[in-house]
Amino acid sequence: QVVQLPKMKPDQIENAVRFESENYIPYSLDTVYLDSQIVAPLKGSLDHMDVLLASLPRLTVDAYLAAIQKAGVLPLAFEIESLSIARSIIPNEVTATPQLIIDLGATRTSFIIFAGSSLRFTASIPISSVQLSEHIAKSLNIDVKQAEYAKAHYGLVGVNDPEGREVFDALIPPITDLLEQIKKHMSFYESHAQHQHLPARRSAIKKVLLCGGGANLPGLTEFLRKELDLDVKLGNPWSNILPSPLREVPGMPFKDSVRYTTALGLALRGVRTE
Repeated sequence: QVVQLPKMKPDQIENAVRFESENYIPYSLDTVYLDSQIVAPLKGSLDHMDVLLASLPRLTVDAYLAAIQKAGVLPLAFEIESLSIARSIIPNEVTATPQLIIDLGATRTSFIIFAGSSLRFTASIPISSVQLSEHIAKSLNIDVKQAEYAKAHYGLVGVNDPEGREVFDALIPPITDLLEQIKKHMSFYESHAQHQHLPARRSAIKKVLLCGGGANLPGLTEFLRKELDLDVKLGNPWSNILPSPLREVPGMPFKDSVRYTTALGLALRGVRTE
């Protein structure tokens, strides 16, 4: 969450962040690890500070920490997924205008809006790749493993095949729900973002990047491109690792690599820390 604070001295920021975070974090501050980062303005100077708040439940972090230490590894940092994803998928970690990243994961879908050199907005919804498979399994009366195959084989493009048509019909309700959630979150951002996030007062988001395993659903990119009337494409998780233009990904097909966007972004943090 990006929040506004009055301009203040560096030694005052920590207490101000802790006080302000109580309005945004739905947990007791004693039960979370809290961190913050000052967000640079897109251009010029502001009469306030934009601050990115990040929090993780202590129980979750402590459990991971114990497991990692038991394995004899020293963790450098714990980080929210949205930061890792943006580090991986945004070339040079800078955008001239806001971009929406949609991470379609196994258990949820995350929306990440990145502008300038920082996150501006994040949210998650329970629509997921697994949920899509379950819709297919229920509609076609098949098991989930078969549904996974049908989803990957037909997706939204198999309408000319009898089974493909059934898969398409099963996918349309959750995909339509996903589309409406995308529109809702884009509208919320555009109506609440400060003018500094919207250069020349133009519509905020012109580009959408897809990542996560669910991003490979056949026909999804084209469907969203048509329905949103925006530039929608698979994100490139190698954009800050391998030279452009990307011709070859070592050891895996490019489409498979979008599953590892978060891991690659986290690895980049480790490299830069060293």
